[in-house]
Amino acid sequence: PTEKMSLVNRLFENLTLVTTQNVPFSKEKTVGYLLILLTLIAEHSTPLHHKPEQEGYRHITKALQYIEENYASPLTLPQVAKQVHLSPNYFSKLFTQMNGYGFLEYLTFVRISKAKELLATTTKGVTYIAYECGFGSFPTFSRCFKTQTGTTPSEYRKRKQQQLLPSPIEQLF
Repeated sequence: PTEKMSLVNRLFENLTLVTTQNVPFSKEKTVGYLLILLTLIAEHSTPLHHKPEQEGYRHITKALQYIEENYASPLTLPQVAKQVHLSPNYFSKLFTQMNGYGFLEYLTFVRISKAKELLATTTKGVTYIAYECGFGSFPTFSRCFKTQTGTTPSEYRKRKQQQLLPSPIEQLF
């Protein structure tokens, strides 16, 4: 119970952060956090009757959690499907149906989100961040990053750092 409450508290903290601050992809993150919360609620409630789609939500929520915890590893669809005890084909169909994104699309989204966070808050090298976020090569990371954000990782970092600098008026106070 304590572990579950800790997870619920972290989920609510993340939901608060995502909904009150200008967080990239806040809509998608909100949906993911809500799916996890709903699964936790469903696991601890007494259903009137068992519905097959509830089982699907439970599997996909566990997959989302697994991806969030292991995004830096070289994840594959069959590997994640095995983690949630589904065949790769059924998992792929269910994942897209319930999440609105394909597996690789979602995995790339999570990895780029983590990379954006690191670019904005650390001085780690861009190539190091690429590998730390689970990309197998810098060119792949750079291409995916530009596709998702419209800018290169270095340009993104520069823009974020400029946003953090105080304006000349703020420097007076």
